[in-house]
Amino acid sequence: MTKDPVKVLMNAKRMVKETGRIVDLDWKKDPMELGPPLEIRFSEDEAIRLIESVGLKILAVRNSGPFHYLIVAKT
Repeated sequence: MTKDPVKVLMNAKRMVKETGRIVDLDWKKDPMELGPPLEIRFSEDEAIRLIESVGLKILAVRNSGPFHYLIVAKT
């Protein structure tokens, strides 16, 4: 977890080429014994809002197994 996820996303946006993609593979915000504590996880909706807040466009949101989700975005 980072204390400033917007700063991380803005840096990723700055580094990716115009034709590139940013991929967020993250833990679902569901109670489970695996992964980081629930209180520091982002739900899919929270992650989408953060990604869009820096001007990235969401291309896809997918389930990635029982514990993760995947978000693909572009500049």
